[in-house]
Amino acid sequence: MSTATLARLADIRADATHCTFCPKMCRFACPVAAATGRETHNPWGIDRAVVALADGRADTAVADAVFACTGCRRCGSACLPGLDLPAHVRAARAQLVAAGVAPHVAVPEARAPLGRLATEADAEADLVVWPDCAGSGAADDALAAVLAAAGRAWALPNEPVCCGARAADVGQAADAEARLAHGRDEVAGARRVVVADPHCARRLRVDAGDDRVATVAELLPELVDALPLRATGERAVWHDPCWLARGLGVTAAPRRVIAAVTGRPPLEAWPHPDRTGCTGAGMGLPATHPAAARAMAEGCRRDLAAAGADVVVTGCADAGATLAAGELTDRQVDLVAFVANRLAP
Repeated sequence: MSTATLARLADIRADATHCTFCPKMCRFACPVAAATGRETHNPWGIDRAVVALADGRADTAVADAVFACTGCRRCGSACLPGLDLPAHVRAARAQLVAAGVAPHVAVPEARAPLGRLATEADAEADLVVWPDCAGSGAADDALAAVLAAAGRAWALPNEPVCCGARAADVGQAADAEARLAHGRDEVAGARRVVVADPHCARRLRVDAGDDRVATVAELLPELVDALPLRATGERAVWHDPCWLARGLGVTAAPRRVIAAVTGRPPLEAWPHPDRTGCTGAGMGLPATHPAAARAMAEGCRRDLAAAGADVVVTGCADAGATLAAGELTDRQVDLVAFVANRLAP
């Protein structure tokens, strides 16, 4: 089965050119450009750099623009032609890496599952859990606790797996495709694959076309009615991860879960999931444009704190780690841990 899932620069040049003729209709939506104040960092400026690169210009100015994207897809919500800027960015970054002018961004290795998720796995189960490279033993234990409480058995890949999304994000295309191929081999016999990270889920379900893949946020509504939950009545605000809401269109499922746990719908920090704040943690932005990433994180934390909730819930390990600071310290929790911590004894 082919795993050539990443577009080449030549494949997306026409779409990038289309973007450069637009009168910046999505300019208002770009959090990176808002943070830096630079027109070269809005989608129009980034695609101008992509076109310049396709025409043979590979220099540090082009690299600065092309690496000024966090993959949040807010521009896509305002794009009438429906262009896919992160795909353009990935293709351009791969070209810049090949040309030797891209900044180096470290990519984490695949992570073996830990704790109960590993020790209580059942090799015969038809549900296979794909762990998150950015996750932790605590996150693994929380997922195992929820699955066990709902009476759902789970299996794990025989070896640690990685979808290659993070490598693709920073232009390491060959490594990204190799990681994906290995991971898909590891879950080839699974009937269903549940993925902890929505970024990985999009890579597998959309880029690689694997319709067996679901996010944990999509699985939880199937389990919640079977869970022995303690009614808490607390006020929770939900932060839509970019790759979950805009990357996969999953917005209702986590809200249903929070309502089932608390007895009330979650509070909202933004008027619509398409406008949810981005923490700036994606596609290597903290490494290449750290000041912009920090400004985005601070703005996101400020908006969430203003919602007046007792707890802030998200569904992305990177977003969670970024949010768990400042005024949200000790008030942020992952969706799975939010459910697991409220299971009745």
